Amino acid sequence: MTLKTVYIVRHGYRSNWLPLEQQVAPPTGVDSDPPLAPHGVDQAKELAVFLSRDLAARQLPVPQMIFSSPFYRCVETIHPTAQALGLEIHPERGLGEWFKPNRQVVPVPVDHAMLHTFFETVPSDMDWLWDTVVPSVKGEPEESIVPRGQTFWARFSPKFEQKHPDVECIVLVT
Repeated sequence: MTLKTVYIVRHGYRSNWLPLEQQVAPPTGVDSDPPLAPHGVDQAKELAVFLSRDLAARQLPVPQMIFSSPFYRCVETIHPTAQALGLEIHPERGLGEWFKPNRQVVPVPVDHAMLHTFFETVPSDMDWLWDTVVPSVKGEPEESIVPRGQTFWARFSPKFEQKHPDVECIVLVT
């Protein structure tokens, strides 16, 4: 078999999009790695219902694996879905957010072991890492976004199909 369906998910509403007095410090301690706002948490719960129940009711493919940017807000967005489907979340740096090169702080996300302390759906030790693309810690010019996405997919897809030939449906969270 081959990969047939890929759902792409954007993280939910971030707490740093709220007024300053309502913002929450990043649980990971990484600057610019905010958790979801209450509305984003609600969005994550709605997403879980859609991906775990509504798709099946519509006879559409249900995700068999989840890959997420390792930023907290992304993992937090897909965590309820992983719980509902009984799946693990596989952090993937190639799905990380784009940051401008002139930005004061270009955050580096925490690793899977640290994410596991917040989300049991992230394995505490991973027996494989994809090694696709790692965004530059200096930021990236805007014109590099599409090539990074193309490089990510060109590296991810063959490795994925080789390691998981029976999986036909995945979710990518960024």
